[in-house]
Amino acid sequence: MVGLLLLLTGHLGGNLTHGSTYLLEYAPNPVRNLAGLPSKVEPREKVTVLDSSDVFLDLVLPMMQSKCVGCHNEGKNKGGLVLTSYVKMMVGGESENTIVPGDALESELVRRITLPSEHDDFMPSEGKLPLTDQEVVLIKWWIKIGAPQNGFVTELDTENAVSSLVSNYLGLDKNNLFNKKVSPPNRSIVDSLVRHGFVINPLMKDNYFLEANFSLSEYDLKASDMDSLLELKEHLVWLNLGNSQVKDAYLEKIGLLQNLVKLDLRGNEITDKGIKHLSKLENLESLNLYGTKVSKGVLDLVPKLSRLKKLYLWQSEVSNETITLLKDQNPGLTVIFERE
Repeated sequence: MVGLLLLLTGHLGGNLTHGSTYLLEYAPNPVRNLAGLPSKVEPREKVTVLDSSDVFLDLVLPMMQSKCVGCHNEGKNKGGLVLTSYVKMMVGGESENTIVPGDALESELVRRITLPSEHDDFMPSEGKLPLTDQEVVLIKWWIKIGAPQNGFVTELDTENAVSSLVSNYLGLDKNNLFNKKVSPPNRSIVDSLVRHGFVINPLMKDNYFLEANFSLSEYDLKASDMDSLLELKEHLVWLNLGNSQVKDAYLEKIGLLQNLVKLDLRGNEITDKGIKHLSKLENLESLNLYGTKVSKGVLDLVPKLSRLKKLYLWQSEVSNETITLLKDQNPGLTVIFERE
């Protein structure tokens, strides 16, 4: 009897907080059908290539399911809004303009998810995890192109506005560099760099990728050192030249180190003229430009670094306005503009 009361109490509590379908959320379909609920649709297979990603089924609907349907389902439809399917989403709730195809700014959904988190109308409410900047950008784009019920992202993104963002969001841009086997480095080149003040470390037990660090050296960095680094371009994935008196001219050869994943150039008097040479570093994920003379040039550079995830700009000559533009134009990028 006590167990039955506990079950009933738990069920009622779940109904109040999560809606009447809460206890049956993960029940098998036969049990759901007995309770008068529809069968759950089998989850879609994980997208593995961008060309097969569907704008609604692989982007919009999963966002709603993870962040919104807890309060907007058939059993708990706050504001009369249900977000469990395309049809119900387009019906909207008490607000008739929940989604206005072609006009994100007039869509109440967009207004709610972009309000300050402390606002009474902010969605999701009740302290639930909000949509990320990436998700907000993608929702706005989906509505802007007409809020289609289906369609491949690559076909709908005629202006190539979000394809790279979608690829990042779906985890399709993972770097396969480390799956590549590289041969042992030239020992004489490594020894020469060590004699000139570099610390060279292996990064893997079963491969020959290397880290080169000159940031603590007592020697002066020379142009000839850049030639030696180029001899190891297949092996170098991390390069730290912080506070090493790097010149703009040196960046021309650093920009040829195509396997670099992390590049630290902090504390050098390099400028926008120099960083232009870094545009072909297609594997670069982290770029440190703390305490440099770079400014607006980052706006031209960053879009060319398709894998870049972190950019450090504290105490550089980049303005607050440029930082705002960087963040707006590259929602998947983390920009560090102050001491961590």
